[in-house]
Amino acid sequence: MAINFTSEEEKNDFRALSNTIQAGNYEEALHLSKALLEKFPSNKAIYHNQIGAMIYLSKHDYWNATKHYSKALEYGFDTDACEDNIWESAVDAYKFLIDSEEGFSALMYTDTQEFIAANDLIEKYEILFPSGKYIGEAKELNYIFNLTRALQDSNNYTSSALNQTYSTQYPDGKHHEVVTALGEIIDNNS
Repeated sequence: MAINFTSEEEKNDFRALSNTIQAGNYEEALHLSKALLEKFPSNKAIYHNQIGAMIYLSKHDYWNATKHYSKALEYGFDTDACEDNIWESAVDAYKFLIDSEEGFSALMYTDTQEFIAANDLIEKYEILFPSGKYIGEAKELNYIFNLTRALQDSNNYTSSALNQTYSTQYPDGKHHEVVTALGEIIDNNS
């Protein structure tokens, strides 16, 4: 998306932001992006996208990153770029929970907000892009989420039940790693 700078000052400030990002100083770039949003509101789409990216990179806060990517979309940022960013945040929220120290173990055995919020990002994607290029994968992750809940509710939460039911529904599924990770956690906690 081409930037129509409102002044030479904005152009220089944006250049400083770009240099900060290229140097890998994401926390500082986040602060600069927020300042530019306040200072130059006519380019809200650009700066909301930058804030989303800097939150994503510096804090791994997929929920707030998605909030800013959604704002960027609302203000006219490139739809394809926003779709990719929002989808990446949603999927990475799941991966982060799988890879976190607690893993899915604590998240799946209790009704925690983290797992619900990760699935909320998938649902947000589905709402924003009902015919999007990742809609099939979104439905698959929702299926895993709902299957896990159903198995827990029926007291049949075993790795074999999870794998068998998932594989029957999605024999060529793209998220076997999520099911495998859940299965390992179930087995480790049995």
